[in-house]
Amino acid sequence: MCMHTGFARAALPERIPFDSDLGYPDEHVSLTLRGYSLGKWEEPPYARILELLLDCPTEAHGRVALRQCRGASFKQLALIAHLAGLSKEQRGVWYGIARNVPLSEQHAAHLINRLKERSGSTVA
Repeated sequence: MCMHTGFARAALPERIPFDSDLGYPDEHVSLTLRGYSLGKWEEPPYARILELLLDCPTEAHGRVALRQCRGASFKQLALIAHLAGLSKEQRGVWYGIARNVPLSEQHAAHLINRLKERSGSTVA
């Protein structure tokens, strides 16, 4: 499931450091719960983001499974910060939290969709 897809490393967007072995279903569920739990200790703007991880799907195969094997891109994290209304200073803290979990591409995609749903925007 979590194997090299043939893309050159330089061709991938900048991402937070992430061990692809964390994408296996059991590990990804643990990461999801870790992110959710960390939210209970964070300041309100970050806690509100991390609580949205509770229903993040984890899959054993398919596109979702591939997204579980890569770290969130900084572009995704910036969009999450924008949708959550974080200030420039808060964004730096947010990036640190995302690295600490660490958030997968799947986590970030889920957070983006949930934040868009909350704001009434069209989900992409």
